[in-house]
Amino acid sequence: MIKNNLNALNISLICLLLISLFLNYHLYIENQEKNSYYTVYYIEDFFNELQESILSLKSIIADEETDYREISYLVERLNYLDYMVRRVPYYFDGMGGGTNYIGYAAVVMNRGISYEGHEIPPFFEDQEINQSELAFLKLFKDRLTSIYAQLESEDTNKLANNVTKNRFDNIIMKDIFIVGAERELVEEYLKYTALD
Repeated sequence: MIKNNLNALNISLICLLLISLFLNYHLYIENQEKNSYYTVYYIEDFFNELQESILSLKSIIADEETDYREISYLVERLNYLDYMVRRVPYYFDGMGGGTNYIGYAAVVMNRGISYEGHEIPPFFEDQEINQSELAFLKLFKDRLTSIYAQLESEDTNKLANNVTKNRFDNIIMKDIFIVGAERELVEEYLKYTALD
């Protein structure tokens, strides 16, 4: 009787172990697919939007003349990047959704802001980029270019193959969720307000 109970218990434990192995294997495969999907689609989309934003910034900086459509296009790209960056905490465990300067820069360019008693108007109010706006745009472009360089392949102008979810997480945390980056952009703008 005891031997029969032990055999039944062993068979039950073996069945539970097999079921557990089967479920864990499927969970592992599903996780791998999600990580692959995230790396291939999300990071590549982010990379492409970043590239478009940098090209737009370079064009505006080089011309020093602009119209509403150029700023509007840039702001649209930045808003999309901001949305993507704000979504990152949903993809990464334990990552806080701190503030990022990309969305802030889009707001400054599109609507203007009030900062410590200074009024910064939208960048498209006139057809020329003034010195303050140029300084703001150059610093902002340098920040975005720094992020882009970390994602770019050394020999091509494409996303590097070795950008993993974890590496992307580190880049986002180190270079986008920066406390005080918004202030640096605005203070760069204000350095040149007396010259305009």
